[in-house]
This record gives sequence, structure tokens and C-alpha cells, in this order.
Amino acid sequence: MSKIVKTGVSLPASLLSELDSIVNELNLPSRSYALRRAVMDYISEREWIKGKKGVLAGAISILYDHTIHEISDKLIEIQHKFLDIIKSTVHVHVNESRCLEVILVHGTTERIKELAKSIESQKGLIFIKYTLAKV
Repeated sequence: MSKIVKTGVSLPASLLSELDSIVNELNLPSRSYALRRAVMDYISEREWIKGKKGVLAGAISILYDHTIHEISDKLIEIQHKFLDIIKSTVHVHVNESRCLEVILVHGTTERIKELAKSIESQKGLIFIKYTLAKV
């Protein structure tokens, strides 16, 4: 493993509390260990973005707060720009303010990367997860 470098991270108190709870529940060595693992997972999930040209298939799962100004409309507008790679979507109303959208995709790495960038830039996203495989 490479040299460890200390850095500062700003987090909302509630998120830090949730992290501490998980660290304690799983008996992890430290908060830093948990954050290191989370960053490694984040990078691993998005490693395909740096990948070579090819064709991918999979799902993009998005949890968002639909009360944020126009996010639902913006996500629909984005999806209409990517009809060539979006094969299906599922929309679930989780509660009064949150929606879960699962977008099934099949297309070139470059085109899926464009879609991902368009989605990631939206305000109101709570969670986004990529489950993609080279085909």
C-alpha cells in the first residue's frame, strides 16, 4: 500500500454520526478506515469511466429528492437525449420527497459516460450507483 496522507473532509454532522454508528457496529478499526474503503468503492464503481472504448450494459440507480427545483424534469430531459442507449427505466416513489429511478442502459462506453456526467451534475441527487459490465 502507498504512503498514507492525512486530509480533511467536511461532512454534515448527521452523516458523520451514521458513519460512526456503522464503524462501531462492524467493529471497524477507525473512521479513517471506513472512509478509505468508501473512497476505494467510489473509485472502483467508476473505474469504467477511464476504460477503453467498448460496449457496456447495466443499470444506473438514482435516489433523489424530487422537491429540489425541477430535478424530475431535468432527469426526464436528460433521458430523452439518450434514447439510443436507454433501454428501460423504472421509477418508484419512495416517500413524499424521494424517488428512486433505475435506468437500464446498453451502449458504448463514451455514450454512457456522457449520460453519467449529465446525471451527476444535477442538484438533489442523494445516491447514484453504477452497475455496468463490458459486453
